[in-house]
Amino acid sequence: DWGSGLRRRPPAPVLAVLAALGLATIVAACLIGPSGWAEAGMLLPWRLPRTVEAFAAGAMLATAGAVLQRATGNLLASPEVLGLGAAVMAGFAAVLFVAPVATAPLLVVGGTLAALGLSVVLMGTNWRSRFAPEQFLLVGVALSAALDAALVICLSTDDPRATLLLGWMAGATSGADPAGAALLL
Repeated sequence: DWGSGLRRRPPAPVLAVLAALGLATIVAACLIGPSGWAEAGMLLPWRLPRTVEAFAAGAMLATAGAVLQRATGNLLASPEVLGLGAAVMAGFAAVLFVAPVATAPLLVVGGTLAALGLSVVLMGTNWRSRFAPEQFLLVGVALSAALDAALVICLSTDDPRATLLLGWMAGATSGADPAGAALLL
């Protein structure tokens, strides 16, 4: 049964320990430098927004994976496998290459619309099979591969915007600022 592992719920103490470990990791990432604690005050303005953005992105990805696994009843379902991550990057690419100025809100709208569009296609193609787990995953992998191929074409253009897109795909947080980090969190 695909959904049998989804019914188990971790006990509250396990979640509390995991939350404490996550918070300790964030604090350590922000405060410990090559020389120990000595330069903590100097590095905090740069490290804190980047660490918070990376944490928030990971939390959103984990939440999306949990929701997809619960909705599909398939423990293998995740945003990457079903192509949602590639759809968001394709939406970012569309905004970067089409819009005269790619602002952060416009990028969010483009990525969200692309993910919603892919979700509609994914649901539509799996409707007749009543969302059979195997077919659902195979269609998601195929859509992901198609979008990844389109992204590779964008990256091969030698356009400066492609470099920005590649940085986002790699998970770069170099453009993090306090306002963006707070918004993501």
